[in-house]
Amino acid sequence: DGTTAGTRLVYDINTYPAAEYSSSYPQYLYALPDKLLFFATDFFSIGGLWSTDGTAQGTHYIGSPDNFYDMHIAGGRAFIATSSVSGKGLWITDGTVEGTQFLKEFVNDQGELRQIEIHPLGDGVAFLVVSSSIEIWYSDGSVSGTVQLSSVPFVSNWYDEYPSITFDSKAVFAVRGPVLGKYTLVGTNGTLAGTYNLAILNMNWVKPFVFEGEMLLHACPQTLINCDLWRSDGTFLGTQPTNITDPAMKFLHENGVKFKDR
Repeated sequence: DGTTAGTRLVYDINTYPAAEYSSSYPQYLYALPDKLLFFATDFFSIGGLWSTDGTAQGTHYIGSPDNFYDMHIAGGRAFIATSSVSGKGLWITDGTVEGTQFLKEFVNDQGELRQIEIHPLGDGVAFLVVSSSIEIWYSDGSVSGTVQLSSVPFVSNWYDEYPSITFDSKAVFAVRGPVLGKYTLVGTNGTLAGTYNLAILNMNWVKPFVFEGEMLLHACPQTLINCDLWRSDGTFLGTQPTNITDPAMKFLHENGVKFKDR
């Protein structure tokens, strides 16, 4: 409860007797309406997902999605992206064993899942998948409601960044490919009809961010010289280069490289 007296051990997950091996390494804590989700390792070195209501009786191992990529809460449930041996792809949980489900596998011909980036969107999530292609999907939390919205061939590098942001009831993804050195900016409201390209940027690096209620994109070539600053309202016509004579835009343009790691 924030006090020394009110801080106590809730549940001993790893009961291994040797001190050097006794940590359960709890990490990635996410709050549901009435539970806390976290990943931990037990006595048998089995990593997985746990939930707790703050009591020993209410602390349980609920599933095996490990090798965690990303997790977000939407509609009172957790959407989890993992490369677990029990399922490489998207999981969902309400914090109970019965409510933990593997929704969709995403692997290429070699059985590899390279990346998943999740963004909450309404009561579900929009997410980008990198496997044999670069795909944008939406899930409402059901198997039938996990649907593909767009796809481009995967021809770039394993470690490419795919910047993304949620803005004004839309998820916006910067997708590199199939032409190297170009990003396609894709916006979606979670429906096939509401998924469309906003712009194609002839740049090697793109970073979207929100500034004073607007979505801005700082786009640079490989040298980080002669960068552009774009603004977008989430529509095709409303995604344009900014007028950098505006004092605020000029400041962001001149200092835009500082946003790279934010």
